[in-house]
Amino acid sequence: MNAVLGTRGRGTAMPLLGGAVGAVLAGFASVASAVPVVTFSTQTLDVSSTATGSEILNTGTLIEANHVGANGVQPVTLSNGLTFGISELSLINPNGGFNAPWENPSRQIESGWLHNSANDRGYGNIQNSGFRDLMNSAWWIAYTASISDLVIVGLTIGHEYRLQLISENTAGGTVTVEGSEPYRWQGSPSNANQVLSATWVAEDAMLNMRLARWAPDYPNSAAGQGGEIFFNGHALHMVAVPEPSTLGLLACGVTALLVGVRRRRA
Repeated sequence: MNAVLGTRGRGTAMPLLGGAVGAVLAGFASVASAVPVVTFSTQTLDVSSTATGSEILNTGTLIEANHVGANGVQPVTLSNGLTFGISELSLINPNGGFNAPWENPSRQIESGWLHNSANDRGYGNIQNSGFRDLMNSAWWIAYTASISDLVIVGLTIGHEYRLQLISENTAGGTVTVEGSEPYRWQGSPSNANQVLSATWVAEDAMLNMRLARWAPDYPNSAAGQGGEIFFNGHALHMVAVPEPSTLGLLACGVTALLVGVRRRRA
């Protein structure tokens, strides 16, 4: 397993205030504008005959889970109770991404998901039917500078979320979540079956994720389709509700200071 951190920040302005009240309010603003952190980690999936997909977590409150494949793909349920539906509503331009021959310079950027699909990716040895069908069903992304976006709405600000992406061939693509630095999804060994997890505390009500080919892979490597990402599905859980936060404590401090100022004046 490995992990890296990505960050994004937002600027705020605080009016100049004097005294203790100003200091506390300044501290309140600094916490409110703290740079959010997205933590990435990867776990290699066991795809032996007895595998059940136990590396894919079902802890927390499920927001949505869906998987993809060719025509006729059906929902699947893992042994831990996690059910992957087949909705494509969160996938921006789900049927886009089909690419002209890679030599064509006018088609170097593709926005969308589906270049090709299958329900028979070679995992028939897996006895557990839910996990077998999840791994067998996949889309692969256009093999030039492909960009594929996932957008999920309805998040609660201040709550912690975990997004899991499942791939039977990571191909060293890059993943960006909530404006993080791109995370290079490189299997170990190369292109291994993996689940990638990204966790963060929501700053807004919308998840934005981008899965893309690693820039050095195109355009030349497309002759051998190196870097072509295979995508099986995703699952989003809310994993933590904040306890009384630092923001709340600072708000209480501001109130206490204001009360003290009024008493002294009285």
